[in-house]
Amino acid sequence: MSSVECVKLSKSFGAVRALAEVSLCAEAGEALLVLGPSGSGKTTLLRLIAGLERPDEGTVALSGRTATGAGTFMKPHQRGVAFVFQRPTFWGHLTALDNVALALGGRGLRRRERRARAAGALDALGMTARAGAWPGTLSGGELQRVALARVLATEPRVLLLDEPFSGLDVELQKGLIEDLRPLKERARMTMIWVSHKYEEALALADGLLLLAEGKALEAGQAEAVLARPRSAFGARFLLDANLLMGRVTGEGRAWTALGEVECPRGIRTGEVTFALPPDAFAMSENGGLRAEVISAEFRGRYFSYTMRLGGERMRVFLERRLAVGEKVSLEIRRPPFWVEEA
Repeated sequence: MSSVECVKLSKSFGAVRALAEVSLCAEAGEALLVLGPSGSGKTTLLRLIAGLERPDEGTVALSGRTATGAGTFMKPHQRGVAFVFQRPTFWGHLTALDNVALALGGRGLRRRERRARAAGALDALGMTARAGAWPGTLSGGELQRVALARVLATEPRVLLLDEPFSGLDVELQKGLIEDLRPLKERARMTMIWVSHKYEEALALADGLLLLAEGKALEAGQAEAVLARPRSAFGARFLLDANLLMGRVTGEGRAWTALGEVECPRGIRTGEVTFALPPDAFAMSENGGLRAEVISAEFRGRYFSYTMRLGGERMRVFLERRLAVGEKVSLEIRRPPFWVEEA
């Protein structure tokens, strides 16, 4: 097992700053989910950890040993790190088994040993029946399983995944994640998984890091970050939250369009921002907040509404069907929480 620690990594490509003093820590055997919109620096971060790029500043340490920094730069093959790319490539003239076995070249293993280990990796991912198939005959999900088998056969200490399932449908994603969970636990690999949406990898995530414009805005235990992001961007990106302006009325209190709410006691004056997720609302039978439906969208298990509440336009998720223009009473099941503006 290997821990991964990055301290104040910065990287620019010409005039574009891809990362700005980003730090992270993934303990040995943990899975860290790195989220962020396109262009936020997620892939650059993985490439710096893998040694495929050199940072302008900062350090990378694996199991406490410096891999990048202070005049040290370990080559990629010396790091014990495996990388699964978003669009893996294969040798078209080799079978799935031979593509996996090829990754074991140069390790002093005999051909029979390489093929046996490759067969074991394919079997762990449910691909034994397709071991002799050519890449051109494999489906997208099967190709991703071969790509995973190829890196798992090398028994890496750290596994980096760059949006590996982004082109697959939801059911295929779920199946591959179900395959990865026991492999992660059995091999005790440290995993860092990059994505632009957390739903696909949350089942595996211990920690969460949110990037935006090359900066780390949220970091911590995945459940804690998702329960209450600290930044306005994090609340919008992770929870699709409404942002609500308030004005401090006294120590620990602020007034908003939805009434008085709690705010940090250290803030005594001025305007503050609160976040309120769309699923924090419920229909009220006994008064509550008056709301008018402006637009509606069916999302399968619920309806997503834009509503006017207290002079504000807000997103509201409800199971009940409502008509545009309909006026209803709502209650807030979870109070708004304070967030920092970026």
